[in-house]
Amino acid sequence: MMKIKRLDAKADRKLLEKIYIYEEEIFGKAGIGQYNISPFTKYGRTYAIYNDNDIISVIEVLQCNKLSYIYGVSTNKSYQNMGYAKKLLTFVINDLKISNFEFIELTVTCTNEKAIKLYQSFDFKIKELLENEYFDNEKRYLMRKEI
Repeated sequence: MMKIKRLDAKADRKLLEKIYIYEEEIFGKAGIGQYNISPFTKYGRTYAIYNDNDIISVIEVLQCNKLSYIYGVSTNKSYQNMGYAKKLLTFVINDLKISNFEFIELTVTCTNEKAIKLYQSFDFKIKELLENEYFDNEKRYLMRKEI
């Protein structure tokens, strides 16, 4: 059975452990990491779609005043192209709106056309071109959505 929810740093410890391991496999050192997932969830927000066997899709969000920043969006390779990222992003945007955030920002590699199209379908607009934002010599767009 598939579940979708905003995670709790204490109640969802086993799930958070699965997420950091899952992200290490996908992102390597760019993943959220063992030492960051719990405080990130406690002081920010972590959302997931999952079932009894797999992490399906994950979104992590930082928050500051009326601005939220989507730190990461990922979907398990076994579940890609099935609409899970879109479903989770819809859930996240609704939760942030209910929580009275006014803006959501994120960065995306300029060559990741699939992700850019997804974000544009939610009315994210390119705000700025960032060069070497994460010290990896990649160009990224800073995208923003008003909610």
